[in-house]
Amino acid sequence: MPDSSLWGYREIMIGKKLFKTTLVTFAATMLFVVVATASSLVYHGNVKSHIFHAPHCRYFNCKNCRVVFNSREEAIKAGFRPCKICNP
Repeated sequence: MPDSSLWGYREIMIGKKLFKTTLVTFAATMLFVVVATASSLVYHGNVKSHIFHAPHCRYFNCKNCRVVFNSREEAIKAGFRPCKICNP
């Protein structure tokens, strides 16, 4: 096996399985996970302020955030503006 410092081999644990991968493969896998997660995001819109929030925002589950949007564009077309805190 090649020198791990040269090729950037890493061991990662996913669930109870241990995988050995190169740094490049690991980076590509993480990029895939981020893209897949981002494409499945939903946004919550506040019906009083007409501001929409991303899931990581502290205001995502506020009592007036009752409108659900499947995309940022959908929220903007409905007349909502992005939150200045989470910047969705």
